[in-house]
Amino acid sequence: MVHSLLALLLGVVLSLGLFPGMAQAVGQSALASAPGSALVAAAPVPAGDIKTFAKAYQAIQTIRDGAEADMVAAVEAEGFTVEEFNALADQALADNKPPADTAVAQRFDAAIERIATLRQGAEETMVSAIEKTGMSLDRFNDIMALSDQDADLYQRIGDQINGR
Repeated sequence: MVHSLLALLLGVVLSLGLFPGMAQAVGQSALASAPGSALVAAAPVPAGDIKTFAKAYQAIQTIRDGAEADMVAAVEAEGFTVEEFNALADQALADNKPPADTAVAQRFDAAIERIATLRQGAEETMVSAIEKTGMSLDRFNDIMALSDQDADLYQRIGDQINGR
């Protein structure tokens, strides 16, 4: 249940516009809809790239898990539960304005600022982790986009991640 709440928390923060570029770093590549992506899809992915991609992907998952825990801690440090924060965020999005109670709005804004700072640090760490494997961020995003379009590639990546 906490994981789904974290997803909602991150989704709300993403929808608040605090995470530009994060989608690519966590694998939701914009490349799939980019012009020319069909040309990228035609290129085969060598086994060595799959192995490197899997290593980078696993590193990113670890970083993301840590960032999610830190974001929950940031929300809780401002006196909210994740559920309360998400409810406030949903309401703020629906009303297109901050919470009516000034003290709550200040704590809410402080939580969002903390989350934005954590997100930026996590994004930088993710990029560094990808590059540390010897793969460029662009190549990582290319393979991610390809795996969304190619079931065989997706399976090969999954097999590599699971040690098969």
